[in-house]
Amino acid sequence: MDIPMCIVIHHGGKWVNNPKLSYFGGDVKLVNDLPSDLSPRYLRTLINSLGYNNIIKTHYCDPLKDIQQGIMFLGYDDTTFGMFISLLKEYRMLDVFTEHDEELIEDITIEQPEAFVEELEFIEDLTTEEAEFIEDLNTEHSEFIDDLTAQSHLFEHSGRASGSNMIGEIDYDEEGSDNEDDEVREARMMIQQEKKKEKSFEDEVKSLRRLAERKGKDIEEGSSDYEGESSEFESPPNSEDEDDYGYLLAQPCPKKKQKARKTIVTSDGGLLEQDCPFYLGQEFENAVEFRDAVTNYCLSVGRDTYFTRNDAKKLGARCKAEKCPFYVYTSLIRGKGHLIVKTLVPQHNCGRLPVVKKIRAAWIAKIYHQKFKINPYIKCQEIVDTLWAEKGVKASLWLALKARRKAQGLILGEYKEQYGLLNRYAEEIKRTNPMNTIKFKLNNGVFKSLYVCFNAIKKGFLAGCRPFFGIDGCFLKGPFGGQLLVAVGRDGNNQMFPIAWACVEVEDTETWSWFLQLLADDLGTSDGHGYTIMSDQQKGLLNAVSLIWPKADTRCCARHVYCNFRQVFGGGVQYRRGFWKIAKSTTEAEYDSNMQLFANISKEAASDLKKRNYKKWVRAFFTTTSHCDCIDNNMNEVFNAYILSSRHKPIITMLEDIREGLMERLHKKRDFIANKEVDICPRIKAKLEKSKVDARGWLAFWDGHFCYGVREGLSQTRYVVSLLERTCSCNAWQLSGVPCNHAVAAIWKAKEMPEHYLSHYFSKNTYLKAYEFPLEPLNGPQDWPQSPYASIVAPPVKKIHNRPTVKRKPSVGEVTGTRLTKKGITMRCSNCGEAGHNKRKCSAPLKADQPPKAPKQPKQNAPKQKKRDASVATSTQQSHHTVPMHNGGVGVFSYSNGFQRQATNVMCFL
Repeated sequence: MDIPMCIVIHHGGKWVNNPKLSYFGGDVKLVNDLPSDLSPRYLRTLINSLGYNNIIKTHYCDPLKDIQQGIMFLGYDDTTFGMFISLLKEYRMLDVFTEHDEELIEDITIEQPEAFVEELEFIEDLTTEEAEFIEDLNTEHSEFIDDLTAQSHLFEHSGRASGSNMIGEIDYDEEGSDNEDDEVREARMMIQQEKKKEKSFEDEVKSLRRLAERKGKDIEEGSSDYEGESSEFESPPNSEDEDDYGYLLAQPCPKKKQKARKTIVTSDGGLLEQDCPFYLGQEFENAVEFRDAVTNYCLSVGRDTYFTRNDAKKLGARCKAEKCPFYVYTSLIRGKGHLIVKTLVPQHNCGRLPVVKKIRAAWIAKIYHQKFKINPYIKCQEIVDTLWAEKGVKASLWLALKARRKAQGLILGEYKEQYGLLNRYAEEIKRTNPMNTIKFKLNNGVFKSLYVCFNAIKKGFLAGCRPFFGIDGCFLKGPFGGQLLVAVGRDGNNQMFPIAWACVEVEDTETWSWFLQLLADDLGTSDGHGYTIMSDQQKGLLNAVSLIWPKADTRCCARHVYCNFRQVFGGGVQYRRGFWKIAKSTTEAEYDSNMQLFANISKEAASDLKKRNYKKWVRAFFTTTSHCDCIDNNMNEVFNAYILSSRHKPIITMLEDIREGLMERLHKKRDFIANKEVDICPRIKAKLEKSKVDARGWLAFWDGHFCYGVREGLSQTRYVVSLLERTCSCNAWQLSGVPCNHAVAAIWKAKEMPEHYLSHYFSKNTYLKAYEFPLEPLNGPQDWPQSPYASIVAPPVKKIHNRPTVKRKPSVGEVTGTRLTKKGITMRCSNCGEAGHNKRKCSAPLKADQPPKAPKQPKQNAPKQKKRDASVATSTQQSHHTVPMHNGGVGVFSYSNGFQRQATNVMCFL
């Protein structure tokens, strides 16, 4: 049984230190049966019902600590109230303390000066004061609260969009390269977790459950914190001045203390007065706000009301139940322009209703705005089930359909609005650093493409990264669709280093050419000489690279090549292992040898591999200028998983998520290596240690200058190593920049350290140069400069005729469930023996069924006995001729027919 939540309110007392901090005097009020969706507005109403007009602060105590260590400030903003509600939901009961202006914290042993008291009474920056107060009381408690908040928001940060065919459709084989990379494993784990979340809508809805309750409900309905932005609906009952100083500030002219309102309990089980959010003197800004308040009240208590008076100046709401006394009436105040509650009968004598006709489609779309933003195509039945489970109200499918349409309209408006702010967003990026690059491509004012490259990232890539990067694209999940093109390099620790990204409508030769041309301008190259580009062979990409970067070396991702190969030949362990041996061949001789072994498996398969542009994905044919021997595009895969939760968001929100994530990543990676007492990067150190282990058993012979002959034991396997040119005839050292096992044996022969022969890209100093330049923060939209250009128009919405595909289509051979499918396996007919169909679809005449074979009859015992007697007679006959003797007739004797026996000392007759 679920224990109801309750709070114990200590009010009317004062804080004293005698000698420990304690709350002295006052009264205690127990408030139980709190609603599950407790909001700041509800708590503020409870505090107001105490009847005080001089409450300046509210605190609560951590149930795991005493009052000296566990006291925390309780505000009505998202941060402090979120901490409070997290502890309340976990421990079900908390103590709340009120602080009054005439009884501030007094110290019995040390008297505070008057100036200090006045400063506390009239301080203006309450937010800073409250933060310092919380931090001074207990720093460890805030860390504990952060853990609780992180647990409560476990699904909030996992509203990750799903369904991209650019992520996860490559082969995750153990033979692939870069499997030692933790980031790649983490990215794949994120993708696998995302696949599991795609299986049901509930996982997607629960991911923003807390956000919908705290932000989606309270913020959208007009509730806010105490800093003066709250509406009249949330103002204290004694506040008649619109220029209020704030709920937590002392009033300039304190009024007479009101008596606490008594709780009224009806004898027939009606509602208590404290359950009613209305009170006499309550102010509303306009009629719309009052109507929303009545609707929210009806949904919370499960009653239906109707308006007896409904115009802009006078409104009255009465319960629809017969003879129910509930009634609330509000009218306009002369000279002030807002409404005030003048008549209130808060009791009900009727029961809760399952169907509340007061609910409207617009209200559902407004309350569940965040949920609709995550999944605009949520099923109508799921909307109905959510309303019944969370609000206790039943709705029809038709109402859910209309609510979904209204929510889609609201979401579409937000997405369109952000396109209109793109020019101001660009001006803000240019203001922080004029060297930042942000370019637009428009069609008569309509958005087509957007390119972003920050100067800090560009300078870091040129200063500390190898001239190697991969390019890839992934789908965007918003109503306008589109794709995100990105260029990702590798830092000195073999981890991703994003360089630039662009939002485009479609992925074709034109968009890739535009993106690569802007990237070439930022990197200061005209033809791509000295650079190496890794790609996944997307549409139009190879043509664009050959046009914009004609002198750049290009590679193709081996994983995608193998996926395409497997669709033709069905894969298999032999094919997979043979393919990766070919891809990892570092010399042409090794490539020919591995290709011959592959041809022994299937000549057709080997011939097909040779037609797949093998010089772009086999190491033996790579150039050595990039000091990178990778044969896959894993870093782009990591980046795609990195932005998985942002691809469904509006365009500026998505771009800001990427920028803020990289801003954090830059300083974290810098501090991680800077605080280590190492000379080379950790991942490269691990790779070099593996080469040292593999160097065992290799013998090096010096030629007297700078070359060494290296031989494996007594075999004829030999390689030539040149320490002066830093080369090995196996070509592995030149490709990776890390000494191979042959080079390590030669370096040890020269009595030197292999670490001194690493490429300079892997040193600590070079790594720190890549992360030396910080990424500048940006202001919010409220402070963005005005743009001289006209607002950008959003592209046309892409209409989806059928229900959108949520789950990504798995590639051939990919295991997605609990059973291995036969997709991609060539079927062979059991009737005609041909491939491509089965017996049921065979066009040849069916073969006559062979009669079943007769079961074998068991052999009789009589023939066995005759055969045994015959064999015994034969052996007896042979034993009369020769009887082998051993050790005086004692031992084991073997006869010519293979029979053995234990000999006994008896007489033998010849």
